[in-house]
Amino acid sequence: MLEKQSKISSIIFKIFVVVFLLKFLEAFYPFMHGDPLNYHLVWPRLVLETSFSEMIADFFPFFQSGYFDTLYFIPNIIFGNHLGTQILGQIIHFSLSLGITSLLFFQIFKRSILGMLAGICVLTLSNSSDFFLYAKSDGFLAFMTLITALVTLEDRFQEKKWHPILVGFLLGFLPGIKMNGLLMSLPIGLFYAWNNRKNFSHILKTGIMFVIAISPKIFLNWYYLKSPLFPGFLGLFPGNLDPYLIEVFNSLMSNPLNIKTFFWQLDVFFKAKLFFLIIPFLIYFNFKLKKKNSIIIWNSLMIFVLYLALNGGVKAARFIFPCMFLNIYFIFKSLESYPLKNKHYFLILAVLLIDSKLDKSVLRTVDSMKSYFTLTENEILLKYNDLNNMWKFIDTKNRARTFIFSDNFTQMFYSPQGVRILHYPTHPQTMFFHDCKDVNDMKKYQYAIFSSEFSKNQCFDFIVNRGRLVTTFKEYKLYEVPTE
Repeated sequence: MLEKQSKISSIIFKIFVVVFLLKFLEAFYPFMHGDPLNYHLVWPRLVLETSFSEMIADFFPFFQSGYFDTLYFIPNIIFGNHLGTQILGQIIHFSLSLGITSLLFFQIFKRSILGMLAGICVLTLSNSSDFFLYAKSDGFLAFMTLITALVTLEDRFQEKKWHPILVGFLLGFLPGIKMNGLLMSLPIGLFYAWNNRKNFSHILKTGIMFVIAISPKIFLNWYYLKSPLFPGFLGLFPGNLDPYLIEVFNSLMSNPLNIKTFFWQLDVFFKAKLFFLIIPFLIYFNFKLKKKNSIIIWNSLMIFVLYLALNGGVKAARFIFPCMFLNIYFIFKSLESYPLKNKHYFLILAVLLIDSKLDKSVLRTVDSMKSYFTLTENEILLKYNDLNNMWKFIDTKNRARTFIFSDNFTQMFYSPQGVRILHYPTHPQTMFFHDCKDVNDMKKYQYAIFSSEFSKNQCFDFIVNRGRLVTTFKEYKLYEVPTE
């Protein structure tokens, strides 16, 4: 019996290794997603090319970044604004999200078959899984939420002297990664406060450490924007931001739930993996059998409900990645206390692989490796996003800064040095365009990129009628802004 289980363990371990390697290699694929090329990779590049104060003067997207994005200095230092920076950034994000979490599960479950299956489960999350591969921070936030929940709520850590301090640091670190980390900190923090309601000194230590951990992010937001929790809670803390800018960000960050998005969110929560459909049954049986494995899932559900209440109208699975990681831990921690047979392990494996999308990983890996061996860097950039061809039309000679006004295009990582794209309507310096009264406001810009038409807008008419159309690519039109 033991020999047979050892063979099964060996088979599943090999599958785990293959899946891990496939996802790791997929991180080499040159994704041209907007956010990494808009700000995650961009602001470290700009700091290295100029200084922090010069970067922050014109690069408003910086305020959407967080602590994790400082790691993107590493690839920028090594490669500059080249493809190597993007690929290394993607590897960093994968390694500190799916990669490290799969290995953590492997270790938590004592390198057992369940640990391998938990690792396979997290590696093959099927809803918006590309966001774990982009050079972003959503996956790392999910990993740190899992760590915070385990350290805060698991009995084995609670007797340690350093426990209140570490809990406070982790709770404050989450919103430092992304401000929506507050939605994760709040439920976990409430559980912690309730468990320590008779120990005020612990709560005090935790609160002080929370403030210390979150203060760098709060300070920057307050100093420059007077809105400490930007880009969230702008209704409470509007700061010095234009009302129309606040309206735009509120539509992205505070979108009310409706019946359609409610069912979409439920589908994401319970079907990020088909295997997640087991969650309600495990909750029921754990309750019936009085098993103490459910505190993590209650935290996951609280985070989910809080997100629905504050931003449930936005269809973005990445915002509940932390719930997915907590759900996986709950599922396999619950299964650990049930007598599973070999056939059950193979059934779980089969269900996990059904929606693994590993075929996509294989195709992407083959395609990207072929490109690396046969194409130049510039050819690769054009193959995966021909919009990069635009940069050859931008003349940056004889000026330290070249400003581009854009109503949609924001991917400036591969732009020539000195280029700044100011995006309307998410950049404070473009707010004049909303109700343009003076075309001279456009004269700061050397170029404008439009993908839409704006009727009865003096600034738009000024550029289109008097500017020079440089080129058209896809839905975008690049204009040279007239100087007179």
